[in-house]
Amino acid sequence: MTTAGFTFRFQRILELKEKREQALQLDVARLERSIRERQDATQYWMRMREKAMARLREACRQSDLTVNDQYGVYLEHLRGEIRHCSEQINDLEESRQKVRRELETIVQERKLLEQYRDRLLAEYAAQQEKAEERALDSYSIQKFVEGEATL
Repeated sequence: MTTAGFTFRFQRILELKEKREQALQLDVARLERSIRERQDATQYWMRMREKAMARLREACRQSDLTVNDQYGVYLEHLRGEIRHCSEQINDLEESRQKVRRELETIVQERKLLEQYRDRLLAEYAAQQEKAEERALDSYSIQKFVEGEATL
């Protein structure tokens, strides 16, 4: 199967789709990394809140009411940090879903172009094979005629 003369006129578009697909895969990986980082931060703030709650309970058992106001402000700060991290996680997950949908579309388009290229390549190869067969047949007929003429 000779493909030396075959050119796919949409090859540049196919290459652009492949590059876009790679870029989107990197974006998805970056977003997933950011989500994990924000989840780790959320876990950190939740551990800090649990520690603060434990200290507050201990202070309440010892009837130290002056600590109550201090821990109230601190706990509110921790709740704010946790809420902020959760909002960031939600935003990042939405972005990741959007990029994944775009990636799926690009992959489908790339696969369609590849299938089209493969079909055209197969048609080209079949045409080349038929042309070679015709040339061989013509050569064989010519040699046969020349052989008959010499008899």
